Amino acid sequence: MDILAALKNIWDNHKSDVDVLGIGGDWPTVKITSPANNTKFPAAAEVTITAEAADADGSISKVEFFANDSLKIGELSNSPYSIVWKGMPNGDYRLKAIATDDKGHSRTSTFVLITIGTPTITKLEAEGAQKQGTNVEVKNDAAASKGNYVDCRAQVWSITWTFTNYLEAGSYEIAFGDRLTYDTPKDQYINVNGNRVTTLRFDGPTNVWLEKKMNVDLVKGTNTIQMEASWGYMHVDYLAVPTNVVTGVEQITGVPENYSLSQNYPNPFNPTTTINYSIPKSGNVKLSVYNLLGEQVAVLVNGFQNAGGYKVEFNANNFASGIYFYRIETGSFSSAKQMILIK
Repeated sequence: MDILAALKNIWDNHKSDVDVLGIGGDWPTVKITSPANNTKFPAAAEVTITAEAADADGSISKVEFFANDSLKIGELSNSPYSIVWKGMPNGDYRLKAIATDDKGHSRTSTFVLITIGTPTITKLEAEGAQKQGTNVEVKNDAAASKGNYVDCRAQVWSITWTFTNYLEAGSYEIAFGDRLTYDTPKDQYINVNGNRVTTLRFDGPTNVWLEKKMNVDLVKGTNTIQMEASWGYMHVDYLAVPTNVVTGVEQITGVPENYSLSQNYPNPFNPTTTINYSIPKSGNVKLSVYNLLGEQVAVLVNGFQNAGGYKVEFNANNFASGIYFYRIETGSFSSAKQMILIK
């Protein structure tokens, strides 16, 4: 009985500290009712985002809408909680709504993933992935991505890409760069996070670089995608994934006074590093990575952002060791810095 009395005392006197789920009625409830999870919209679409919010022991003071955590779309103080989002660049976005009641308690909805147009992609090169099997060799071809590809000249082999997904778990479109030199079509197994999800048919003309697309379910955090030989004998160039899957962007400060681009940390790095930057005015921001030849090899940020300080985590797991440059462009401001990847 002493334990029960103590628990009752905690509930009666400290409910706001322990009732994290709001079961005592002090916290509002909120959920996004539209659009549905994994909805795809055409480029330049206007997206209507609708949420339901309620508070059992008071009233809702505001509902805020966000994309990808830090980008605030807008807020409403009265029902219906419906807002139109437009002018966003192509890409994958995770939407959330935050409801705050008249006592200052806030609750965040579950995320809803949407895709606008065709997202910017990042190619994870096959030569930088984990390769297993005999007669699996990296070869050169100026027409291949970054001039290299993997010749899988065997019946038993696998290529495994490992990367971090910074978005929420969900279905994402990926693509494999391939060339059917030995025969067409070719069926190969596709394994995601250790589970076989499909046998993918690579078809089309021979001796031409092609791209085969499919959708896969990714978890938030570390993911592996593996192509495993079923019919064997083909050339593999890259795995392409949406850029903002492999790029983490977080807003970290209020409104700064000046534009700035900080040196990445750590530097040298292996395989991840963080880049901080500040923008005193809202606007379109592009943060890109280039190799020594001046070729753009990754786009870390490409879209509208509110004024503020941001940090971006760059995962170079599938990049070769060497010197790279990163460059920010926003408004009339541009700046570039050097970083070193050592594996």
